[in-house]
Amino acid sequence: MAVKMLAKFAKYWSEFSVILSIAVILDPRYKLQFVDWSYKKLYGSHSREFETIQNKLFSLYEEYASSRECGSSMSSPPKGQSGSHCDQEIQEKDMLEEFDVYEGDEYSIALRKSELEKYLDETRIDRKTELDILCYWKINGQRYPIVARMARDILSIPLSTVASESAFSCGVDTEMSMDELIEDVMSLNISDEPSTQDSTTHSFAERQNLGLCVST
Repeated sequence: MAVKMLAKFAKYWSEFSVILSIAVILDPRYKLQFVDWSYKKLYGSHSREFETIQNKLFSLYEEYASSRECGSSMSSPPKGQSGSHCDQEIQEKDMLEEFDVYEGDEYSIALRKSELEKYLDETRIDRKTELDILCYWKINGQRYPIVARMARDILSIPLSTVASESAFSCGVDTEMSMDELIEDVMSLNISDEPSTQDSTTHSFAERQNLGLCVST
């Protein structure tokens, strides 16, 4: 039975360990460091399992980032005004775009970091801090809008739609009411000593014989 339970657990863990790991990473008290530490204990250093977590984490982020870019590109820009005022705004916009290019050349390394990388590089919150993670991401949604969307979706996934008793049971009925349990316990013959009822009957008989002897 233990072998069957282990097989079920291995299958269950292989399917849900990635989601659970990403959920832990999105907790600012643990982040990627905790998953790295845990997987080193389980699988050793530079394990393939940890690389899988990293790859799936960044792949998931890229999907969210691309979906956001597609949504922003599909939205129609506001109509501009005609005349010299509009031309002036275009010139100012061109100058600012040149500044953006300049900033990109000078600080390209910092700007190349994604939201996810910036979040992971940020110092972790103290592990002992009591934190509402959903509230944290609601507050920090302006700083990391894409990562906040990931956190909102990942953290809302239920751990399982099946009760743990059903997930790991191997055909054995583990459900038992309290009345049935009490009845089974009360029916157990715990020791070789006579029961209370037998003891009471014996004592009464002894008292009867003692009374007869006295009367005689």
